[in-house]
Amino acid sequence: MKKFSLYLITISFAMAACHSSKNTSGSNPGLKETYWKLTELMGKPVPTMESNKEMHMILKNEDNRIQGNAGCNTFTGSYELKEANRIAF
Repeated sequence: MKKFSLYLITISFAMAACHSSKNTSGSNPGLKETYWKLTELMGKPVPTMESNKEMHMILKNEDNRIQGNAGCNTFTGSYELKEANRIAF
């Protein structure tokens, strides 16, 4: 569980180092309904291990829910968009 929490925190704080690789809604790219993949952390690339899924998250429009994968565990929860380009999970 400690490893899962670390991944969730890492994904949450590393959005600036994320790359939107595909839009799940088919509309214009944006923060919501976009597949955000963790690609870099503290200046170093984040590889995807063969046995794990890539670390990603999607901020869903419906009920402000977040869903994603931290490599070996999935996660869900809620989020709130705040002023100054901040997100609260």
